[in-house]
Amino acid sequence: YRVEGNIEKAHNFLKRAIDLEPESIDARKELTECFVEEDKNKQAVSECETIVDIYLKEKLFDEAVDFVENLKDKFGENQSILIKICEIYKSADNEDKLVQSYKEVGDLYIRKGNEKAAQEIYKKVLELRPDDCDALNLLEESDEEAEIDINVDEIEPGNIEAEAPLESIG
Repeated sequence: YRVEGNIEKAHNFLKRAIDLEPESIDARKELTECFVEEDKNKQAVSECETIVDIYLKEKLFDEAVDFVENLKDKFGENQSILIKICEIYKSADNEDKLVQSYKEVGDLYIRKGNEKAAQEIYKKVLELRPDDCDALNLLEESDEEAEIDINVDEIEPGNIEAEAPLESIG
């Protein structure tokens, strides 16, 4: 039905098929395509997460990775998808790819302005790789910025001792 352009019929048919066989990856992939064609990206991503969960349950790590990598092309830098990639590599005990994926998620958080979430992700990198330069640098920069924010926030008007060091910066 989807190929013929009848998305609504395809959608209903696929929902019934999934009700009968909830672990049907093929039906769920087709349903995902319906959601994409209907510009329902949240539902599409949610369905993709379910597909990945099925792959992981079946220990089909390579298939899960291939599926999610294709999703990155389709949805771009989607936080949910990148986190699923981390779950896959963690389940597959692939530390190298897990670290790389954590960094992608952390970088996405930074680009979106969520410094705190990025710090949490980079702490996970350090749990796996205590000497990782990228994670150490990011966390060090964050600590320095937090220290500067605290110092600026502690300044009260008229407090000459607190203001003096800032004048030397400017």
